[in-house]
Amino acid sequence: MKELEKLRSDIDHVNEALIELLGKRLDLTMEIAKAKEALDLPIYDPERERAQDERLGALAIKQKLDPRIVQHLFNLFVNYTRDEMVRHLRKREKTV
Repeated sequence: MKELEKLRSDIDHVNEALIELLGKRLDLTMEIAKAKEALDLPIYDPERERAQDERLGALAIKQKLDPRIVQHLFNLFVNYTRDEMVRHLRKREKTV
């Protein structure tokens, strides 16, 4: 039973680290939104997202994970962050 508790505790720590990393990733995307705004670039960059999708698929395989699942999870988060970027830029436009 102690081993099970230890394993569950380890999973909890990994989950906390994942959430922290997702938060950091969101912060970085907000910085990217500002940079893109300054450069007058669109938020959506399909070429970049396609390349990332391929890269993540390869990383998933390397970790013995199903690349479709990893790509799906990242696509969900990328869509969320893209929406947040747009929301942030619209909010800024209202204050300017």
